[in-house]
Parts: sequence; structure tokens; C-alpha cells
Amino acid sequence: MSMHFSDLSAELAEALDTQNGGPLPTDGAAGSPPAGGGQDSRSIAAGLSSLAAGMDRRFVEAGTMLMTAIETIDRLMAVLKDISSALDDTSARDAIATLTDMAERLGSLPDTLQARELTLDAARSHSETLEKHLVEMRRLLDVLRIYGLNIKIAAGGGEGFIKFVDDLNLRLDGGLVELDGIGAMLDRLAPDLKEAGSAIDPLRRECERVVPAVPQQLAADAASLQQHMQSMSELARDIFSIAGDIQREVATVLGALQVGDSTRQRVEHVVETLEILDGWSADAAPAPEVEQAVRSSIYALLAGQLVGAAEDFSAGANTLLRSLQDIGPHTTRLLSVIETDGGSNGPQILQEVERSIIQMDDLTDRLQTTEEQSGRLVEMVASTLAGLDAKLQVLHWLRVDLRNIAMNTSLLCRRSGDTGRAVLVVAKEIDVLCNQLGEELDETIHTIRRLSSESSSIQEERPRDLDDGGLGGALEIVQKGCSTNDAGLEQGRADASHLIELLNRTGTDLADELALEEAMLSAGDGLSALARGAAEPCEAALDHLAVLLPQIAKLYSMAQERDIHRAFSPIPEPVVDNSDADDLGLFGDDDDDEDDGLF
Repeated sequence: MSMHFSDLSAELAEALDTQNGGPLPTDGAAGSPPAGGGQDSRSIAAGLSSLAAGMDRRFVEAGTMLMTAIETIDRLMAVLKDISSALDDTSARDAIATLTDMAERLGSLPDTLQARELTLDAARSHSETLEKHLVEMRRLLDVLRIYGLNIKIAAGGGEGFIKFVDDLNLRLDGGLVELDGIGAMLDRLAPDLKEAGSAIDPLRRECERVVPAVPQQLAADAASLQQHMQSMSELARDIFSIAGDIQREVATVLGALQVGDSTRQRVEHVVETLEILDGWSADAAPAPEVEQAVRSSIYALLAGQLVGAAEDFSAGANTLLRSLQDIGPHTTRLLSVIETDGGSNGPQILQEVERSIIQMDDLTDRLQTTEEQSGRLVEMVASTLAGLDAKLQVLHWLRVDLRNIAMNTSLLCRRSGDTGRAVLVVAKEIDVLCNQLGEELDETIHTIRRLSSESSSIQEERPRDLDDGGLGGALEIVQKGCSTNDAGLEQGRADASHLIELLNRTGTDLADELALEEAMLSAGDGLSALARGAAEPCEAALDHLAVLLPQIAKLYSMAQERDIHRAFSPIPEPVVDNSDADDLGLFGDDDDDEDDGLF
């Protein structure tokens, strides 16, 4: 189990208590640390080594947790993007539009059926009227044929009159053939009209049973579904926005974690300096008073380094904690959003839509079957009525023939002398009869034209296609979209909860471990105690310091270390040869850009 930093502080304090708080003794074997002094510095070094190792481990763990948090946010944002894309997808909007359109189509069916029924009633009425006109015209044509026979008798077998009557009979035969054709059409039309009207009854009864309740329910379900999907989209956007804010704050915290790495390096440099000092003592074997002076100067320098590191760490740690605290409001908002019931009523809405679609499927199947039967009958009616319209030209020419018959009869009578005068009486009757036939033909033409107009109306009044319009496919699209989005939101909730847990754990761990200032100050006090009571460095001590201090300076990676070194160094900066370094004095401050970072 790793040692906690508070334990390290206790270890340092215990090491300092054992060294009696006095100056290093001046006696002892040359080349070896004074009794007690070297041991004490080594104890401090051991404590600082443990401190640095613990800092490295814990700050790396914190950085790893924060990187995991970043990855979690990235995954969460990717899921939310997929949700937004699915909700904004054209197919989902089209599916809802299909549901709404089908509701409108079924809702308009009763009005369409009523209009068709009125048109069929009018067509039946006009066909009955047309049948009466046909009966009357046949009667008049029969009378006209009798009048032709009377002309032959009155003319006494005159050749001109016989030829005229034969021609008249031919025209009357042609007229009767055309009237019989129209009559046959009407014979076919009557049952078709009746059956077409009867076919409307089941449609009307079905409509009375389900309209407007079913289409209104489907329309309401489609509206609820659209609102649900919009709510889900807004929820996804809210979470996406908050996750982006957290991502930026976590990036700031990652930057602030540099304080752990920089402080670790500075503590390690203190430990390395103590190792250099012990190595120098063993190799150079200086006189005790020289060693004491050198050690006192170095201890004072290192105490200053630890105090500076502790102060900088405290400032950086406060910044880090504030950055972590700044994430708090965002995680609170995120927790609030993901714990809302957004999307929780999705399954219920889908069940309601599915139930409505099943009802609509069953209904539209029955309506479609009935409508197809009715539609076929209507097509037959429309076809018959269109055929009647084609007879208009024939009737028009028959009307012209009748007018010509009346005129030609009168002219023939005037040219035939006494015979003509005998025939003229019959000719006048023919003229009256032709006028009556003309009026009947005019009424017939007018009636047929009205029927032709009703044929167009019947075709236009067909209900909008009652096929389910892809209701099943629409439901499948909506189900798939909502299922994907529900799963995405569920995953998003899990990721968000994991993210909050990571951030809370990171904040708690760092809050516990950032109380390192006291441990470094305690170690600094110990080194200061070792440095107290020593005399000013003699010439020999300064010579040794002139060798040691540049070695120590090469350890530094932070400008703050160099500044403290200058402040505590008992010797002036040496002039550095340009062949070895730029004219920057003892420290190459241009190295600042090479300071290590945690990541």
C-alpha cells in the first residue's frame, strides 16, 4: 500500500527530532559526514524521495482519471450527436407526416362520400328524365312514320311523294336505332347507379363507427410523438452543451495539474543535490570545518528551494482546487438534466401510436376493399355517361334532319299542284310533329350534358387513396429512431454518471493530497536547522562551493529554482566561456521553454 503524504510529513518530523536541532559536529573522520549530520540529511532525503514518488504517482493517477473523463465526455458527445442526427433525420419527419396525412385522409372521407352520394342521386334523377324523353321521342317518330304513310295515300301514288316518304322512313329508322342505343345505355346505367349508391352504405356505416374518433386519435398520437422527439432532441442538445462546458473546465484542470509535476521535479532536485553533497564529501574528504561550512551553505540553499517550492505549490494547488470547484456547477446541472424524465414516456407514446396504427390498418383494409368495389361501379357509371356524351352529335344531326323534313314536305306540296294541296294538310301536321321532336331532342341533349358533367364529378369525388400509405413502415422508422435515441440517452446517462463520479473522486483525492506544503516546509525547517550556527565559508569552502554550485545548477528545469539559487549562492556567478554556452551567466534562462510538463 502506498504511503500517504501526511505519513511522509510525520516521517520528516521524526527525522528532524532525532538530529537534536544543533549544528553539525566539527570532529569526525576526514572524508566522511560528521556524525549525526549526514544521517540526518539522508533521513530528510529519504523522506523527500518518498514524497516525490507519491506526488508523481498520485498526480499521474489524477491526470489519468481526468483523461478518462475527457474520453467519457467525447463518447457522450458522440452519442448525443447521433441522437440529434436521428431526431433531425428526414425519414423520421416523413414518418410522422405519413401518420398525420393518413389521419387527414380518413377524416375527410365522410364529406367525400356525401358529395359522391349527392352526385349519384342527381345522375339517377337525370337518367330517369332521359328515359322519359326517349319514350316520348319514340312515340313521335312512330307518329311521324304514320304521317308518311298518309302522305303516300293523299298523293295517290305520286312518284315524288313516294320517294320522299321512303327517304323519310330511312331517316326515321336511323333515328330509332340511335335512340335504342341510348336506351340500352340507360338500361345498363340504372342498375349500376343503384349498386354504386348501395356500395356507399357500408362505407358510411364504417365512417360513422370510427370517424372522427380514430383519425383524431391518430393525429393526436402523431402530434405527441413529434413533441416527444422534439423534447428528446432538446434534452440531447442541453446535455451536449453542458458536456462541452465540462470538457473545457477539465482541460483547464489538466493544465493546472502541471503544478504537481513541477513541484515533484523541484523536490527531486533537492534530493539529488543532497546526493551530490554526500558524494563530494566522500570523494574530497574535506576538513570538518570546511565540510560544515559547505554543507551549511548548501542546506540553506536547499531550504530556500523547498520554501519556494512549497509557496509555488500552494498557489498552484489553490488554483487547481478552484478549477475543480468550477466544474461543480456544471456537473450539478448535468446531473439535474439527466435525472429528468425526458424521454421516459417514449415507450408509452409508441404503444399508443402502434395501437392507433393497428386500428387504422384494419379499418383501411375494410374501407379500401369497399372503396375498390364502389370505385369499379363508379367507373362503369362514368364510362356509360361518357358514351351518352358521344351520342350528342348523332342527336344533333337527327334534329337537323327533322327540320329538313318539315321544310322539304312544304316545298314538295307547293310544286305538286292539286295533289300537293291535298298533301299539305298532312305536311302541316308533320311540321308540328317535327317541332315537338326538336324540343324533345333539345331536352335530351341538355340532360345528357348534365349527366356528362356528373360523370366528371363522380370521378373527381373519389376518396383520397385509403391505402395505409406506409403506416407500418412509418411506425417501424419511428420505433427504430426512438429505440436508438432511448438507448443513446440511457448510455448518455450512464456516461454522465460515470463522468460525475470520476470528477468527484478526482476532486476528493486531490483535495486530500494537495496538503503537501506543510511537508515541504517541515523538510525545509530541518535543513535550516542543520545550517544554523555555521561560520562564514572560508576560502577553501568557497573553492569547493565554486565546484559544487554549478553542478547543482545543472539540475534545475524551472526558472524559479534558478532565481532562488542566485539569491542563496555565496559566490558570484562565474564567467562562462562562449564555447560552452551563450553569454547568459551561470544559468541558461532560455531553457525555460524546456520545463517538463505532466502530459
